[in-house]
Amino acid sequence: EGVAALRDILIRPIELHVRVKTEVWHDLKEIQLRTDDQVELLEEMSDTRRMSISGAAGTGKTVLAMEKAASLIENNPAARVLLLCFNEPLGVSFGKTFADNPRITATNFHRFCRNVALKAGVEDENLLRPEGAAEELITNFGNSGLAEYDAVIIDEGQDFQDPWLESLEVVLTGGSKGVYYVFYDNNQKVTPKHASYIDRLSEAKRNLSKNFRNTQTIHRASLNYYQGRPVRAIGPFGKEIVLHCTGSPAQIRTLLSEQLGLLVKQEGLEPHQIAVLFENSNFLQEVIAERDKIISIPIKPAGEREHGNFVVDTIRRFKGLEAPIVILLLNNPGSEIEEFLYVGI
Repeated sequence: EGVAALRDILIRPIELHVRVKTEVWHDLKEIQLRTDDQVELLEEMSDTRRMSISGAAGTGKTVLAMEKAASLIENNPAARVLLLCFNEPLGVSFGKTFADNPRITATNFHRFCRNVALKAGVEDENLLRPEGAAEELITNFGNSGLAEYDAVIIDEGQDFQDPWLESLEVVLTGGSKGVYYVFYDNNQKVTPKHASYIDRLSEAKRNLSKNFRNTQTIHRASLNYYQGRPVRAIGPFGKEIVLHCTGSPAQIRTLLSEQLGLLVKQEGLEPHQIAVLFENSNFLQEVIAERDKIISIPIKPAGEREHGNFVVDTIRRFKGLEAPIVILLLNNPGSEIEEFLYVGI
């Protein structure tokens, strides 16, 4: 007993708790270093006027799309660049990023078509609907008084229909000879089969094979829902995924508050670093109801993301965006569950 007591005093293991904030900081720092390396790819592409760049989630397509737009302006300050995506909150993020650069128009495709129509004097709401976006863009751009663009950069190309991509030729200086880049996800489980325009577009193709925007743990989990070209994770190892199973919306609300309180108050995370993503809007309404705060911290949808609040939205609307901490809430998964999990993870 004496020896056991002595051993307990002298060589008892001591566990030091490293806060999630510290772990996230180290991971993000390494991810940024990897991102800087990947951006060098743009120099290899600089002389190619029309190109499709494919890659799985985490391979940096959105980062490269933004860097490509910026580099075109840097190399030619008089150029005009159009940067488009499909998802509205991602388009808002693009707009904020390039708000100080009037030479870059950055938004989502349907908002761009609507703005062109309004510039052309279209007031009929029936002509501003997404269904006829491609035809109306071709008709309205010539009447809008807007100058043509020297380059079009597309992110989320897998979500664009062929007529949309074809219609954007009308806004390009030089038409079919203008600079046109499309970044798209090559996961066959989420890529529509109607995207033949991307295959016809390219003077050159490039596949991004390194996942550096996710941790290796996250990448490994997402591979369960990925069917495409091989991808290698080169980011930090990262924390393990934590799974909670619970029941009613009230129980989920309680657990969600507990987890968010733990992350902010004990683990040192800032609210804007955390995204709470639901499988669909109905499930979100059941859990959140009419609340505008969780643990006394404001909640905002993805398009209104800012410091001091949590992002609470659906997986689909958050697509293309990212956060250091993501909480996925799934309920009664249906036929689209693999896409939800791939995008969410």
